Amino acid sequence: MQRDTLRVLARQVMTMLEMRKALRSADILRREVDHRVKNSLQSLSSFTNLQTRAFAAEEAKQALSMVKTRIDALTQLHEMLYHSDEHSVVELGQYLAGVCARLEGLAPAGVTVEVATVPVSVVAQQAVALGTFVNEFAANSFKHGFPDGQAGAVMINLGFEPDGRLRLTCSDTGVGLPPDQGAKATGLGMKVAEVVCIELGTELDLRNGAQGVVATLTFTPTTE
Repeated sequence: MQRDTLRVLARQVMTMLEMRKALRSADILRREVDHRVKNSLQSLSSFTNLQTRAFAAEEAKQALSMVKTRIDALTQLHEMLYHSDEHSVVELGQYLAGVCARLEGLAPAGVTVEVATVPVSVVAQQAVALGTFVNEFAANSFKHGFPDGQAGAVMINLGFEPDGRLRLTCSDTGVGLPPDQGAKATGLGMKVAEVVCIELGTELDLRNGAQGVVATLTFTPTTE
């Protein structure tokens, strides 16, 4: 009985050692993949910047700008997933806070970025879609919402609806949309919004608020 017990214990020890070895190998592989992904994203971002300057056609520049917006969102998401134990589910509030922290460094003088979120987990695809939308909204606000050095704020708010859906509201205190735009607005920003709405299965509510522009997306969060 003692010999049998020792054999069982020995097998258990060997199994644990093999598992530890496999985990160590997996961690090394993960670090290598992370390094390569970072380099690839940085190369793509640099390439799009160079190509944007090289092209004269406005449509080509807009298309590359949309690609870069997506790359920025993916870069932020990859950084978060690497430090997470769950590699397909993202804590959305934390992710959007990180996106907004990066946007603060890009804001014009006198323009602040304010963010308020709730803790909620979503699949990576939804996080990328929302990060892309927030990036594009802020970029448009910075460019068009505060002319002649006007001060103001861009606000990002993530909260729950009574029915359990999530509501993302992006707004600013800028000059607002021209009277002939609103829901009929066109251009790169609306093309980004169309893609995001398809991915989230929702529609965009874009209008002038009491002060500045208000864009709202309401969708069902999913973790699978």
